[in-house]
Amino acid sequence: MEEKLIHKELLRLVRSALWHNEELPVSYDEELLSPVFRASRQQAVSALVAQALLSNNVRTNDEGAMEIMSILMGHKRHAATRDAHVAMIGQILSEAQIPYLVFKGQIAARYYPQVSLRSTGDIDFYVPLSHYESAKRLMADKLNVPVVDDQLDKHAEFSYQKTRFELHHRIETFGFAGHQHRFDRWIADEATSPHTLPINDVDVHTLSAVMDILVVFKHLFNHLLVEGVGLRQICDLALMLDRNKGNYDVDLLAARLRQMGYYRGFRAVGALMVDSIGLPRDSFPFTLTKADSRWGRQIMREVMAGGTFGKYGRENKTASLRKSIETAWMAMRHCLGFLPLAPVDIMFLIPRRIGISFKKYL
Repeated sequence: MEEKLIHKELLRLVRSALWHNEELPVSYDEELLSPVFRASRQQAVSALVAQALLSNNVRTNDEGAMEIMSILMGHKRHAATRDAHVAMIGQILSEAQIPYLVFKGQIAARYYPQVSLRSTGDIDFYVPLSHYESAKRLMADKLNVPVVDDQLDKHAEFSYQKTRFELHHRIETFGFAGHQHRFDRWIADEATSPHTLPINDVDVHTLSAVMDILVVFKHLFNHLLVEGVGLRQICDLALMLDRNKGNYDVDLLAARLRQMGYYRGFRAVGALMVDSIGLPRDSFPFTLTKADSRWGRQIMREVMAGGTFGKYGRENKTASLRKSIETAWMAMRHCLGFLPLAPVDIMFLIPRRIGISFKKYL
């Protein structure tokens, strides 16, 4: 089956699930549906594909119908578990009077037509550095689990009831120290006056709309530069912009993107979302150009080639020196290829990210 056709149908189904304005065929045969499902898993958007097929009454064979129901039921179970765990973390930290912010993951899922349509991942939460050690001890004591520091990425990790958690004292990493200090101040300000989102009857502390957008975008772009990024993160940002349209300060967003050095990068991702994912043009806050669309197509090629975390475009699958070299080369290629989109930060980021690629696997 031709890869272009598989990707075309995958994007068509994703657009249908997100915006409900895509006309689908009456049926899919197994020869096409099977590789589309496989690609959807690689891009972590399988529930969106399954929902599009179900909502549009697209005919499939018995195997396809069973796969659709299995995916949707599994995602509902996982989403319910993650919601319970997010609420639990919020309650534990609030009772201990430790400031915190939950971000990405189950927060981004709130923007989907149904929470369970977002493929679940880790639960990420932040506490200020001054509360970091206390929060680690609290998690270890309350949940009776080991909490382990990851020195490379400024977070601690633990697992509870098969859910992986990351406790951060820094939400995003920048190459240029000036950008890092500025971003860290914005996050610290958010923690002192957090927004709240009710999840399972708990008012979970999270980010304002502008910072939500910035964090999801920066995380997406960082993965693009290093391992690679999948459609799930693209969908997160597209839905975040669409659902928040008119409810955030566009001038503040533009100013902060420029202060971060990522305004051009944001427009390139915006063009990708409009051209490929179906984000309504009036839901993107800035004017897009032909140059933005060219960059968007270049990013999209990387997205479709590698999938989530770029792991499907690799020759080396397991931790090894060869994988370290491959990851470092991939990071160098991406950093140089996308350098014009955030030149200052990427130049400072190159040696650090390549070093991390080796340290992770040596």
